[in-house]
Amino acid sequence: GKQINKVAKILNTFSSVDRNLGVLFSGTKGMGKSMSMRRLAKLAVENGYPVLIINQNFEGIVEFLQKLNQSVVVLFDEFEKVFRANNDDDSEGCTQDEFLSLFDGTLVSAKKLFVMSCNEEQRISKCMINRPGRIHYHIRFTNPGEEEIFEYCNDNLANGRKEMIPEIVSLSYRTALSYDILRAVCFEI
Repeated sequence: GKQINKVAKILNTFSSVDRNLGVLFSGTKGMGKSMSMRRLAKLAVENGYPVLIINQNFEGIVEFLQKLNQSVVVLFDEFEKVFRANNDDDSEGCTQDEFLSLFDGTLVSAKKLFVMSCNEEQRISKCMINRPGRIHYHIRFTNPGEEEIFEYCNDNLANGRKEMIPEIVSLSYRTALSYDILRAVCFEI
């Protein structure tokens, strides 16, 4: 769909601003959030930006990121699972709210692009949502509609199997189809 254009727009915006930029990809599993992050990382590397992937919570991560003195892209896949909201529990490591000043850019020496994905938007700190200084772009990934399902199946089914597309579209009225499920259905057909 329009994901390629959105990823390019994110990187173009980051290149043109002189501050940090935050991005949140939210939506249910299998909708393309991680794929969009991979595409963004690849484009960032092609444009000379180093990419850091943060997939574990540990003490000092915020301070480490603050000390980086060059422009960098930082990816947090499933942010809400790795970093707890302040009052979630007593586990160790950083909380989401400890990132607020970092995302704002008040404590950094060079601009950074922070890209987070989440499956459960309600588990993201209320101090981040609807705060463009922290999360400039919030892109919600939703289930594909009839047109997207038709296009995906048309692209991924062999010519002799395209007559099955109306049945797949009909299936989407009975159950939510993610792109992961569509891929599996097309593979099996």
